[in-house]
Amino acid sequence: MENRGLIPFGIVNGEVRIHDFYHARLFYTDVELKDWGINRDTLGLLKLQTDWDIEANMLRIDVKNELDSKTPLSLSGLYEPDKNSIRLHALMKEIEMKKLSPFLPGILQEGKGRFSGEMDIQFNDEDISANGFIDMEDISLRIDEINTVYTLQNHIEISDNKIILDRLGIQDPAGKTAGISGYYDIVKGKYDIGIDLNNFLALKSTQPSEDLLY
Repeated sequence: MENRGLIPFGIVNGEVRIHDFYHARLFYTDVELKDWGINRDTLGLLKLQTDWDIEANMLRIDVKNELDSKTPLSLSGLYEPDKNSIRLHALMKEIEMKKLSPFLPGILQEGKGRFSGEMDIQFNDEDISANGFIDMEDISLRIDEINTVYTLQNHIEISDNKIILDRLGIQDPAGKTAGISGYYDIVKGKYDIGIDLNNFLALKSTQPSEDLLY
């Protein structure tokens, strides 16, 4: 992570127990990462709990990130080793965009606003399935390579691994709006996207600052 400019920090406490008496696969985890974060941005308290269900022969997973008496991110799910299958449910509540900037150095800066949503993810040896939604609230961000601040407030559906863009509205600093429609398949990497715009600011940089685009 340090090679990408990401320096994690935090204090780990907890307990991990692994037993395999009579092939029972007993596995128990109760771990906390206190005051963790990336670079100088503290992200709170991360809790990881797992417990082996002997009768169902599966591992139950529960992950929570607590910050300022809130739980902006939680993850729960099941792992079935006999099927090599994982089912996860992610719940996001009012996550601040500025918390994402440390994970995207050199790409995303000056993030403002919040987003919430839910995701159901299932995958095994043969298939991956993702479904859910994301709600964006007064989000603004600056993309480094084009040096432009955009504002958006939209609802995005994720269906069968596809991010559905239904006239996604993006506003430039002058108040001009671009409408984006189409989809992006996050598994296959395929997309079909159309953009409707008029006098929309797409680039605010010079050749010395961003030679790649020129």
